[in-house]
Amino acid sequence: MRIGRSRVSELLNVQSTISTLRAQIEQLRGQLSVAREVFAFLSGLAADTPLRDSETLPAGVDPIENYLAGVDSRPDVRATRQRITAADENLTVARGGHLPSLDLNGNYYFDRPGYLSDSNWDVQLALTIPIYAGGSVQSKVREATSQRTQAELAMSQVTRAAEQEIRALYQSVVLNITQLEALFQTNQRALDRARLTAKADYQRLLAASARRAGITSAATPSP
Repeated sequence: MRIGRSRVSELLNVQSTISTLRAQIEQLRGQLSVAREVFAFLSGLAADTPLRDSETLPAGVDPIENYLAGVDSRPDVRATRQRITAADENLTVARGGHLPSLDLNGNYYFDRPGYLSDSNWDVQLALTIPIYAGGSVQSKVREATSQRTQAELAMSQVTRAAEQEIRALYQSVVLNITQLEALFQTNQRALDRARLTAKADYQRLLAASARRAGITSAATPSP
């Protein structure tokens, strides 16, 4: 009787395991379908487009200083640097309001009535000294100085955020590669996930440090 109950228990355990595995298969199919739809939305390609894993991992990553050196080439950092340049020019213009201005105006007449009818042109030279405009000019200078300070703060914040992103991605790549080396073919699914995660993080690291190569178009999956 004990043997019979044991066999029934084993059979129930096997059936339960099979049911769990089937449920996991359906769950993974659903995740794959969702991932395919997201892929179609982001890429503009058909959801059933065959994919090929063409990205390669290096034998080892470069020192982190090599990736941090690319911070200045990032588009977001370059954009904030341009804001500082524009703020500097705006400040120069604002300070120029304290200086006298000299204008040269010329006129040419096709028909000039009056006592100057014999002259068909004239030139005027106008000198403007901003004696009573100091307050408004200084206000513009203070505003331009404030904008310049804000641009510097934005530049510092964006640069520090970029460096932090690179450091985090670098550590993630190193850990993923280490994990990849520790896995074996007996756990193919975990091995594939670790390999793809390592490749994705490595490409993010290249992009974050402005070293990303061209994106390869989708193709047939590799065996």
